[in-house]
Amino acid sequence: MQLNNQNQTPPAPVQPEKKPFLRKSYIYVFIVTLVAVLGTFFILKQIQQLGGEEVNSILPDKPNLKSSVEISDMADWQTYRNEEYGFELQYPKNWVFLESFSYEKGFFISSNKSKLGILPRGEFDSGLPWSDPMVKTGLFAGKGTEITEWDLKGEGKAIWYKLIDNIPNWTNANRIEVQVAKEDFETFNQILSTFKFIEPKPLNLIQACPEEWIQNDMPPIGGSEEDRQYYILDGERRELEEFDTKWVGKNCNLGKQTVY
Repeated sequence: MQLNNQNQTPPAPVQPEKKPFLRKSYIYVFIVTLVAVLGTFFILKQIQQLGGEEVNSILPDKPNLKSSVEISDMADWQTYRNEEYGFELQYPKNWVFLESFSYEKGFFISSNKSKLGILPRGEFDSGLPWSDPMVKTGLFAGKGTEITEWDLKGEGKAIWYKLIDNIPNWTNANRIEVQVAKEDFETFNQILSTFKFIEPKPLNLIQACPEEWIQNDMPPIGGSEEDRQYYILDGERRELEEFDTKWVGKNCNLGKQTVY
């Protein structure tokens, strides 16, 4: 017998199964992308801040050392101002200040175990520590600086600050040289925090060959602290600081004479 299927309702088409995990995948991708963008922004911000960080500080991250000079004592500190090279700083009254000369001027502040050298035109090369240094860049007294730091076997630090910004009357050989014992870390931080640049006077150095270069080793009279070296030009004594000494060294056949 033949069945009549004309009045039967055809079966409904099969609907594809919905996959809710696709929507979750889109949300996951969005979150990951957002985190990556924010992370990249944060890293770049940190790099930018590091590049402009003031570095006139030598303390470790977690200092546990007592200062040899308390901050309250800074009112009694000495102030040294140099208008020739345009800088100023303060230092403890019981530390020693010395202006020296080795083809160029150098300015030194020292205690028993620590020393700060300010060398606007270089020279005074005392050699480098044996250990491998850490090198970074930052700011010193607002100026772009390359910092080379050595750890002195737990006894202290040696640091060279080489200013890479153009400083009037300073040469590319400049450096601020620190050799500091652990017990003086805090004091050195205080000293370096007072360092600032001022408007220098223009240099008009003599470019001429002196007749003589004298080293005076005679005992000083009455405690005189006169310069121990000088030139003779046109029969008169002239101080080395008046000359472009690098020009003299290159162009003049001049030997040092010692007098006793």
